Amino acid sequence: MEEHFVESYLGGYYFSHMDEETIEEYCEECGANDTVLFTFDDEDKSEPYSSLVYYFMKDMVLNRQKLEEKLYEYDAYDKGLKQAIQEIKEDIVFNIDETKDIFKFLLENNDIDQKTYKRLIKKFNKLVGKQFSFIDTFDYSQIELKKYDNKIKKRKK
Repeated sequence: MEEHFVESYLGGYYFSHMDEETIEEYCEECGANDTVLFTFDDEDKSEPYSSLVYYFMKDMVLNRQKLEEKLYEYDAYDKGLKQAIQEIKEDIVFNIDETKDIFKFLLENNDIDQKTYKRLIKKFNKLVGKQFSFIDTFDYSQIELKKYDNKIKKRKK
């Protein structure tokens, strides 16, 4: 059966079997709506673990393409490579704390069990370590910041 992982407009997260349209229905009274973040098959024994791992790890910087995208996003051409990398790392630390808080929230609300929580934290910590290692050991001489100049000019038009 289809199950959704939802972010509540009131704060927090939950799992729901309601249809997506009902979940995301706009509330005239409060002026907001909940948001379905992803959907999975709850009959699959590896769920919700696999989908949670994928969802929270999808933006991690673990390859050159993602790193180049982040450097462009953090305006490395104007700020300088060192400053952009520092800002990327600071945001990663913020996201780590936020993600762990979400996992803890799901555990405390009995949306996931202790075993799933421990697996999520273990996998997440492992990937976080790989992410920082990748960023710290990457050969930045491979990246030409000049090519960002063209993207910046196009963006300003």
